Amino acid sequence: MVSNIQSLLNISEKNSKQIFSDLTGPLFCSEVISVLEKISSTDEEGSYQSLANNLLDRKNSLLLPSEVLVEVFTQGVKKTGKDFVTQILNSLRFQKNGELVLQVEKLLNLSEKSKKIFDLIDSENQNKFSVAISETLGNLGEQFPPKDLNQLYKTYLETILMEQPSFEVTPEKEKKWNDLSKILSLSKKETSENYRLVTTPVFQKKIKESLLTGKLDQKQKDEIENLEISLKLEKNTCSIIKTSAYRECLEEIMENQKILKSEDLLKLNEIRIFLSLKWENVQSIHDITSEPIFKKSVLEAMGATGIIPSNYWEGLEKLRKRLLLTEQKAKEIFYQCVKEKLKIIFEKAVTDNKKRNTPQNSESKDSGDDPSVKQGAGTALGIEAGDSSGNQLFNLIDLYFRNKIFIENEQVFPENKMSVLKGLSGRSEILISSRSKLDFSYPVTLRGQFEEKTITEMYRQYLVDCFSAKLQSEKRRLFNNLDKLGPILGLSPIQINSIHSGVGVVIYQKYLSQALSKGFLDQSDNAFLSNIQATLSMDSGKCSEIVREGKRSVVNFRVEQIFASPNVNPDRVSEMRKLAIQFGIDLKEDLGVSQEQRSKMFRVEIDSGIEKGKITNESQELIQEIQTSFGLDDSVSKKILLDCITTRCEGHLVNAIASLRRKVDKEVINEMEKMLSFGNLLPIKIQSSIGSNSEKTQLLDLFQSYSSELNTSGKFKEKLELLKLMLDL
Repeated sequence: MVSNIQSLLNISEKNSKQIFSDLTGPLFCSEVISVLEKISSTDEEGSYQSLANNLLDRKNSLLLPSEVLVEVFTQGVKKTGKDFVTQILNSLRFQKNGELVLQVEKLLNLSEKSKKIFDLIDSENQNKFSVAISETLGNLGEQFPPKDLNQLYKTYLETILMEQPSFEVTPEKEKKWNDLSKILSLSKKETSENYRLVTTPVFQKKIKESLLTGKLDQKQKDEIENLEISLKLEKNTCSIIKTSAYRECLEEIMENQKILKSEDLLKLNEIRIFLSLKWENVQSIHDITSEPIFKKSVLEAMGATGIIPSNYWEGLEKLRKRLLLTEQKAKEIFYQCVKEKLKIIFEKAVTDNKKRNTPQNSESKDSGDDPSVKQGAGTALGIEAGDSSGNQLFNLIDLYFRNKIFIENEQVFPENKMSVLKGLSGRSEILISSRSKLDFSYPVTLRGQFEEKTITEMYRQYLVDCFSAKLQSEKRRLFNNLDKLGPILGLSPIQINSIHSGVGVVIYQKYLSQALSKGFLDQSDNAFLSNIQATLSMDSGKCSEIVREGKRSVVNFRVEQIFASPNVNPDRVSEMRKLAIQFGIDLKEDLGVSQEQRSKMFRVEIDSGIEKGKITNESQELIQEIQTSFGLDDSVSKKILLDCITTRCEGHLVNAIASLRRKVDKEVINEMEKMLSFGNLLPIKIQSSIGSNSEKTQLLDLFQSYSSELNTSGKFKEKLELLKLMLDL
């Protein structure tokens, strides 16, 4: 009949089977679920065959194609498994552990029982069905919250472990929870962690019970070891549990007393051996537990100063041994205490530094004080200086070294020396020797405890105090500890060198400026500058540049002073020029003094030199020296010289004629003497417009009348001839 309808409707065989699969598949799946629920509660062989025959008849009556039998049957198994898990979670929610175990057993047997009944229906496709079932049940857990599945797994583990033999992992038990882990889609990590969470409390409970009995005999020890083996616990897990139990015992003993007695040490050692723990397993426990006690004792020994008296060290060592602390841990605790004390001292140093740098309104200041010199400076360096006698940073160094915190590192360097053998000409031998250098390392520093800016500023201030201390003894004390302070503060060599360079430049410049103000550097000045350079490891090239810059500044200041006055003072010009020569400063190249200013100073000094008789016809070397100092070309110098002589000669001639008219002979002779001093250097004819020929003749006659007085040098005739030339007579 079905085939007739199929032919009448022109439906292909493939489409026909698909139609029947879609229509009858869900009905047959319901039948499969019903059968699986029935067989989950029975193992009777007869019932299996009967139920299989019923399913086969139902399949045929529903015209379900054989090709989809595996798929439909698998769907039934999947829905059944999902229902089982839902029921199990309900039992878990209401804490019905008995029902939970029974339902889990049904879930675990579902795969085998479904395969068994499928084999009775379609044995040819049994392998295909087995693969489908494994994949379906393996993904079953994806349909439920992971948290619920993990709790289900742990509850099942706890319950099944209680079954006889209790707390023993048999192959049957292990297979069951491994199968359940696969069905619930738990990862290896989740499975392992759940197992640990279940078995660890069991093992912990057994250890605690054994320790509470007080009978730490071999029987108790064997029971613990057997439980460890039966539960298949990892060695690391067991070690953690045992050390935890040991720690609880230690804390219980130390709860009422802070220091362990001899009997306590014996008891703890007995517990350690009973738990099969090595000493290294429990050492860290003693270190952590005893740390507060030892730290408190160290701080008490340090007192307010932070320095431990010599007779206290032995007591601290005895306490360390009694507390079973390692030397390394005791050292770490000691370093912690030192760091706390160093922080306190440094904080006080910062506070003191802020106070002394705060302006005091009550202090009066003379308006004539040098603004570059701070009040209360220890020396005349003109830098901010504090009261170094109360320097807290020195206390910080003192604490460090008196507690012997530093670590000595001795480095040995080989040295080869060539020695000539006596009596053997040309023969020598190599003497091999060695020299050692003692260096220090600093295990405790303030690095990271304060802002870097604060630390560097405090170090800089200490460095300033080193140079500005009033007393030599105080200065030596500060300098002797300078190389120790930087590492204790946590400064790197690069940072220290940077600070030294910055402070060194300021100190160098300030001292140099004051020393150069007197016009030269004496031996003591050079010694002090060399000391600054050596102490702060300053670059010699940098120091040379500072010295040269200081000299430039001094000479430049003198030039500015010269032109600050309306009239250029020849003495100041001469002093400035000589100072520039002494300092090796070129007015043109180094200072950039304009040619106009250099020419003016050249003329002023030449004019003064001629007038004072320093420059004569016989001694003209000074002109060349002055010209070279001011960096003037020959043409410019000659022009200035000629103009200077002409102007001065004309000026003196005018004055002489004026005095002649007033009939002041002495003034006439004096002016002509001055005129001749310039004319002697460069003979010139003075223009005829100045005075009449008659007046010039009178001047010549008057000059001759004083021949006896003017012939002191025996050169009167030369002067007379020069005067005639200049007067154009």
